Amino acid sequence: MNNPKKKAAPSSSQKKVSKKGPSFDDVKKIPGQLKTRAQVLVLMLEVQKGASLQHSLDRAFQDFSPQERGFALELLMGSLRDYIPLQMEVRKCLAKPLKSSGKWLEALLVLGAYQLTSMNTPARAVIHSMVEIVRTLGYDHLVGLANGVLRGVQRNIEAANGELKPLAIHDYLNEGHWLHAELFKNWRKEYFPGIMQGYASKPPLYMRISRKVSMESYLQQLQDEEISVRFLPDTVMPVPQCIQLEESQRVSDLPGYHEGLLSIQDYSAQACVQALVNQIETEGWLQAEGVAKSQPLKVLDACAAPGGKTAALIDLLPEKTMIHAVDIESSRVERIRENMHRLNVLSENLALICADLSKPHEIIDQVAHDGGYDVILLDAPCSGTGVIARHPDIFWCRREEDIQVLVETQRHLLKRAEALLKPGGLLMYATCSILKRENTDNIEWFMTEGGSQLEVVPMDARLGLQQAYGYQRLPLPDSDGDGFYYVLLRKPR
Repeated sequence: MNNPKKKAAPSSSQKKVSKKGPSFDDVKKIPGQLKTRAQVLVLMLEVQKGASLQHSLDRAFQDFSPQERGFALELLMGSLRDYIPLQMEVRKCLAKPLKSSGKWLEALLVLGAYQLTSMNTPARAVIHSMVEIVRTLGYDHLVGLANGVLRGVQRNIEAANGELKPLAIHDYLNEGHWLHAELFKNWRKEYFPGIMQGYASKPPLYMRISRKVSMESYLQQLQDEEISVRFLPDTVMPVPQCIQLEESQRVSDLPGYHEGLLSIQDYSAQACVQALVNQIETEGWLQAEGVAKSQPLKVLDACAAPGGKTAALIDLLPEKTMIHAVDIESSRVERIRENMHRLNVLSENLALICADLSKPHEIIDQVAHDGGYDVILLDAPCSGTGVIARHPDIFWCRREEDIQVLVETQRHLLKRAEALLKPGGLLMYATCSILKRENTDNIEWFMTEGGSQLEVVPMDARLGLQQAYGYQRLPLPDSDGDGFYYVLLRKPR
């Protein structure tokens, strides 16, 4: 009697990955340059499951060379920004929709499509590398599909002169994502298409130059290094220390970085501090006859991490100003400390405090007992919907139910800030959100149902679009800065 032949067990290189897609362990076996692209695929799948890149990037890229890391970041961030139009290009080339178990393959095809449209990589190399990843993961039966789809995408892109067709409003709304629906409700036809275009655009790099060095001197250093910059137009509120780099640079290689002469900070974030300092100057508090004559200004930077606005306040306010920089997590406070150390601004007048502002704290409550803070900057926890171009994982991670939780947190912090503010003091409330629920609608609630006694203080109209309360910057493709909201409030004397 003949024994039937047993099938040989598949080798490790032939074993298929999970139906949910490859993991970091799965891609360890992938050789050479393919591994970089495969790691990016795993990161994209993690983001689509709701993971934040903040906690995944270092683990994924820890063994990469600087060149590999740069390539991987461009591929990952660009593909996430352009995911919906790239996804539509991929689906045009599919004979039928992929099964739910094949969603990881769609993500891989989107990565391939981004390289074909935006990374100046030869089409043959792109298609070969992405197909080889499929093969190495053990999906030989999908190799032909991947190859055919990517070649179809290549033909369509060439026919369109290398550009993706802009999507119509209904293309976004038909996706059924809650954020698209809320943004359209908030900003309608006038601004919604521009916001979508802004989300898909690579954001520029802005720098804040410390007043420890003259702008003229620092610009000369940049010129000596053949680094080109752009100055802000008159259509935005002036921020004298802000410049934009014409091309991306490795931040640590910029002249003066290690000496603390510059910080990387978006225009909109810089404008927040500048508008607040402008009003402090208008109040006369920086003059000899102002608050500073009798005692130093007392400033609270609430929710201060990573410390960019704290550093700007130190730079723009008198040396003896007392600043309390507060954040709720010890790791975030430590990050503030590291940044202040690099900028060489740690001093006895700066206190870094780990505290939950919703609860009593000895140092903070003592200031309130002694009369309160002259100035509070509350850059509140928010949805981050104004900075999706910089952090495209937010689109995937942020859930609709998160927003009301954030709104309640913001309201609680606003009430606490009002209680800590001295009569006549200033409160700047800011978010990097473009959702009205977190911004003008929230302030309306605070001023009415919330029972606040604070009064709105006008600011430079060039800060953004005038709202019922405050100003809103939108992340439009032709505007400077991220999406940001500002409102300045004063406590009656």
